[in-house]
Amino acid sequence: SGHLYAYPGMMNGSVLDSFVESTQQDCKLLSATGSVHWEWFYGWQQAFDRYFPEYATSGEDSQDSNLRVKSLFGTDVPYNLPTNVIWTDHFIALDGDVIVFKPREWRGTTKMESLFLLSTII
Repeated sequence: SGHLYAYPGMMNGSVLDSFVESTQQDCKLLSATGSVHWEWFYGWQQAFDRYFPEYATSGEDSQDSNLRVKSLFGTDVPYNLPTNVIWTDHFIALDGDVIVFKPREWRGTTKMESLFLLSTII
């Protein structure tokens, strides 16, 4: 979940920069290139505007550019509400080979017939 269980779409400035750098270092330590991303249902556009692009640009000049975060797996909070971003596919590709995967309702094993809940299921 990044460096912490947090909602980075709500972060700005040096706090956001520190979170991105710490997440990059955590993933480097684990030889991982993906991270789970938690966001409040109303904060996804902010994450796409400010947070996700940080991964498209961070680490480009370093020797460890292959060990930087390249995929983020979305988790919507609360999971059964739609995000404020329109997903035209199961993922959104950003510049710099970063992929953000659409959140889905992953709790439980039965299909829900409610259109309200189906809007977040892949």
